[in-house]
Amino acid sequence: MKKITAILKSEIIIAAVSWLLSFIVMTVCWVARIKGSYLNYYTGIMITAFAAIFFTLNAIYAVVWLIKNTKKKRLLNYRDENGYSDEYFEALQDRLNTSAKFSAVFKNALLLCGEYADASRFDKALEAIRIIDGDRCNTSQKSRLASEYLKIYSLMKDEEKAKSLYIVLNEILFSAKLRDDVLAYAEYSKLLYFYLANDYEQAIKSASLTIKMSDSKKLKTDAGLMLALSSLKSGDKEVAKRYAGKFSKYISTPAQKENLLSLMTAIERAYGI
Repeated sequence: MKKITAILKSEIIIAAVSWLLSFIVMTVCWVARIKGSYLNYYTGIMITAFAAIFFTLNAIYAVVWLIKNTKKKRLLNYRDENGYSDEYFEALQDRLNTSAKFSAVFKNALLLCGEYADASRFDKALEAIRIIDGDRCNTSQKSRLASEYLKIYSLMKDEEKAKSLYIVLNEILFSAKLRDDVLAYAEYSKLLYFYLANDYEQAIKSASLTIKMSDSKKLKTDAGLMLALSSLKSGDKEVAKRYAGKFSKYISTPAQKENLLSLMTAIERAYGI
């Protein structure tokens, strides 16, 4: 939602500047024509045309982006209502197959991979992520790629491979300054690794960092549930209960519903219920 708002704001600003520029230039053109300066007149016409084209192209970009985002939103809503059905994954696969640019392939392969991982279909998740050519990735993309691999192998409880990927991910993170949203995914993957390694103190720290840095409602909720679970594992059932109640309000995906149910069962057991 924040990204949509930011794009709309930028388009409004571009439109306002473009129309203001056009008005100023046309006024200059009118004055120039009155004074007989045809050179300035035609120069002004060209500048006005350029401003109009610039605004139009940006408006087209905004419309195309909003259409694509709406289609993705519909897919995710279908998932939340119908679960991880074959039809849902086929639609995601079609979205990936029709991706032309590498950036689109990267995003859609990660989306498909993440959804397969949430559905505990890890072989399919690995199949999806292996489509991405790591040699073509920039540092930010390499971080996301390593994060996703770490997430999968941590969920698969393959501690040996997860540890290797944890080291790789940290090397990438130390090599460059990355955006908070990229770092948030890295912290979430590290959280899953720490939980697998029974290091609940570090898991709690990574969960808190994920929630702090991420703008994604889904990622915040996933991290919140793991924060509650890690707190419970560390022996603090009161904190676990509080976090479970807090983040239960934001549950949307089938995986989150299942994880919340398991979490609440574990908390009830801790209370002897």
